[in-house]
Amino acid sequence: GGADLNGMAVLRACEQIKERMQPYIDRAKAKREANGQPTTGQEAMAKILGEAAIAAHFERVNLTGQGFYATPDINFDWVHQTGKPFHYFAFGIALAEVQLDCLTGDFNVLRADVIHDVGDSLNPAIDIGQIEGAFVQGMGLFTLEEMVFFKNGQLFTKGPSTYKIPSFGDIPVDFRVGLMANVPNKKHTVFSSKGVGEPPLFLGASVLFALKEAAYAARSDFIKEKEGIEKPLPYFRFDSPGTAEKLRLACWDKYNNAVAVAEKKTDKKESDGPVADGSHDPFKPTAKWHALA
Repeated sequence: GGADLNGMAVLRACEQIKERMQPYIDRAKAKREANGQPTTGQEAMAKILGEAAIAAHFERVNLTGQGFYATPDINFDWVHQTGKPFHYFAFGIALAEVQLDCLTGDFNVLRADVIHDVGDSLNPAIDIGQIEGAFVQGMGLFTLEEMVFFKNGQLFTKGPSTYKIPSFGDIPVDFRVGLMANVPNKKHTVFSSKGVGEPPLFLGASVLFALKEAAYAARSDFIKEKEGIEKPLPYFRFDSPGTAEKLRLACWDKYNNAVAVAEKKTDKKESDGPVADGSHDPFKPTAKWHALA
């Protein structure tokens, strides 16, 4: 994150300047003590620092610093799969509640609860905003955003008319984000903080899993209505992104279930997901991606 790389570089630059100014700071403190003036407290320290900076400037002391920093102890052997690819880990948990329209595949996120590990936060307001943004971005990645190609390999989903990204209407209606407390980063970082830009993105997958559970519920209702009994449902594969098309087909009813059964009787090979090799025609959605019991 920016605080890890840029922040550590700034810290090193500040340490250089502080080292050069330290004799002048000590001299300014001694002068104030001799005059019976306070040397502690924010106001006193500001005056001491100001006097020290002026004195250092008139003695032509360089008051600029140049800091450079690279994440330490990072190495990984891709051939032998050994090494240390990350400086530290960040942890988080998310719970999503969704409402799925079984007839259209459209959905709303009614509530999302997120708790994330940012170490000792440098700025809680910024960190919470980063977590909210990463969660919604991840939700879009796992549910709305689908790359579709023509048979000739040309990309079909080129712009906002075909490639859907989250908007303000997709934000959870009730969105609660908290920061884990008393979990300082044990690695040497700025004020024991942790990067927060990208780690929360995967927490958006909780929306995808909640939608799959909603599809399970729709299937269960269909079986109960059809056979008059409740019975365990078999596992079915549901690949990301969970688009409206996939969600509609995942919810069994007398329409798409009949279509899928008819296709199964043709003895054609069934697929467990949208065709990813460029042969999927975006104008002819496939209904064969899910497996029937």
